[in-house]
Amino acid sequence: MAQSIRLLTTILTTGSYYTAKLMLGAAGTVADVILDTGSAMLAVDGAAFDPVAGGCATTTLMQQAQYLSGTSLCAVVTGAVTLGDAAPVRLANANIGVTYGAGGVFGAAAGIWGLAFEGLDAALQMPADTWQAKYDASQIGLGVARDISPLFDQLTAAGLLGRQFAFRIDRVLPRLALADPAADPLNTGVFVAGGGMECDDLRSGPFSSIAVVHETYYNVNLLSVQVGQEPPIAVQPPPAGSNAVSSAFVDSGMPNLLLDQTLYAAVIAAFRAVDPAYAAALMRQAQDGEDQAALNLAAWPDLVLGFQADGGGIASVTIAPTAYWQEDAPAPGRAVTMLAGDGHRFGGQSILGLPFFAGNYVVFDRSTPSGRGVVAVARGG
Repeated sequence: MAQSIRLLTTILTTGSYYTAKLMLGAAGTVADVILDTGSAMLAVDGAAFDPVAGGCATTTLMQQAQYLSGTSLCAVVTGAVTLGDAAPVRLANANIGVTYGAGGVFGAAAGIWGLAFEGLDAALQMPADTWQAKYDASQIGLGVARDISPLFDQLTAAGLLGRQFAFRIDRVLPRLALADPAADPLNTGVFVAGGGMECDDLRSGPFSSIAVVHETYYNVNLLSVQVGQEPPIAVQPPPAGSNAVSSAFVDSGMPNLLLDQTLYAAVIAAFRAVDPAYAAALMRQAQDGEDQAALNLAAWPDLVLGFQADGGGIASVTIAPTAYWQEDAPAPGRAVTMLAGDGHRFGGQSILGLPFFAGNYVVFDRSTPSGRGVVAVARGG
């Protein structure tokens, strides 16, 4: 019977992405994997997991994907994946991409769990066993393209999990205020696999339900951005000729609130209208951060994002100053901004990364008949 399970997450493993633990293979090798709504593969570092020793079946499928350290090649194997400890959920035949070659593909994490749609989980059918052959980039032309089912879809299709998942986090970067950051509860969070809307203890107040308007990524129509009490800034749709299918998408694998450059310039102008010092601080993008006492974030305005709501109308999401700024990062008493422009790189589309999540409770509900569903957001409880 479909259920939900809560997994502890942490920002400390990678420093900029949240990870949770999965158990891989027959022996349950523990792997800290990045939780990423902007990709769909389950991929693990071959230096961290030996699929043959782990009792997995090799296949003639391979995958390639762009990750933290560049393009990675994976042999696809099938084997057990287990979630949770007390009442674990176990899928016996999960598709797992295992990298070969140099280790460290995922930084300090052992892998990545892509939570997006099947269209991003592309594979190549190769002539021979890919774990044995370990094809290189020059041999990709030997393969025939096909899609495979991502882990989340496999879990829901097997009736093990419901068609929702959710994040409850507070930070975008590790908080370094304590001598031992691991003792700071703000550096951890909760990932609900298979549920979310029912978890009243993780939210305060009602949900705003944002329509997901296109599959693959969690594409949404961002309609406006308001800085404090300044007039809302209308967000233009992607220009003609752009590959973008919406004005924004929600991506837990992006540490910034990365705005289309034209929109970013308008947002900075709005901050300047509130206080020229605010715009100057945001634009400095100082790598060593700002003096957070001098910033006085308690006086800064909220950002209010307006979206196309599920069923019509406007759904609003508030991003607090302590989300688009990160205090006690990269050092105690310093703060860095996570608000940035994209330099016109993404065709008029903004990427709503971890500042969108921080302080909020964010549910990805794919249980609607269309399969695209909604992104429901409430203040965190």
